[in-house]
Amino acid sequence: MIGLRVSGRKKRLGRRASPDPLLIIACRWPIGHPGEPSFTFCGEPALPDKPYCAEHAARAYVVMPKPEPRHDHE
Repeated sequence: MIGLRVSGRKKRLGRRASPDPLLIIACRWPIGHPGEPSFTFCGEPALPDKPYCAEHAARAYVVMPKPEPRHDHE
């Protein structure tokens, strides 16, 4: 178990073992400014294989539309 500051208090989070380094299973979306006492993380359950919850993943992973092909006429 590790400690992580979430919503103004220290919350213990579980970790799961995998071939990769141990992964935190809570949303790691930062709230506030690093270095300030009020800095925290979201802490909601993260999506599988993502560092964020559903709400924050929707904000973090935005798919840009493909540009329309240009037809330059001279």
